Amino acid sequence: MDKNTKVLLAIVTVVIVLGGLIWVVFSNNSTGVNSDDTSSSDYLRSIQSIPTSTVSTSTSSTAATGGIRVVGDAEKNTPLYVEMVKKFGGNRFQFSANCTSVQPSSFVLKAGQQFMVDNRDSKAHTFSFGGKKYAVTDYGYAIVTAIKAGTQPLLCDGIQRARVTVEK
Repeated sequence: MDKNTKVLLAIVTVVIVLGGLIWVVFSNNSTGVNSDDTSSSDYLRSIQSIPTSTVSTSTSSTAATGGIRVVGDAEKNTPLYVEMVKKFGGNRFQFSANCTSVQPSSFVLKAGQQFMVDNRDSKAHTFSFGGKKYAVTDYGYAIVTAIKAGTQPLLCDGIQRARVTVEK
């Protein structure tokens, strides 16, 4: 084998190995809501049906929420937060930089499925989806249920930052 062939073979091998590593990393990070792990499903229902108008578990925000539901505290990566991130995997919007950065920008769910709105910003934000508002504290999160079929916007402080397509 000449030198050029060896170099080309080495480059192809490196590209294949890197592609495989990237595929493994992203495929392990895409656990959806439909995973077989149902150990937390009863707890999720209890979060979603909070009867009081305002619940705040984050100690870092003191602003009044105006009667809008608040759920979660991700500031210290509590076991519950880590469990929710694992459970919702790819069905999680992660906001940062004053809501200007959001990952992913969209996804598709079945009606009745839930997704996570994860505020990784140092400021509290109000998120709106499906006619409901969620005041999420700094480093907090909310669990949202997609009910109405169709493509719907997810707003952060009144500005559309993402969208969810809800199928029947």
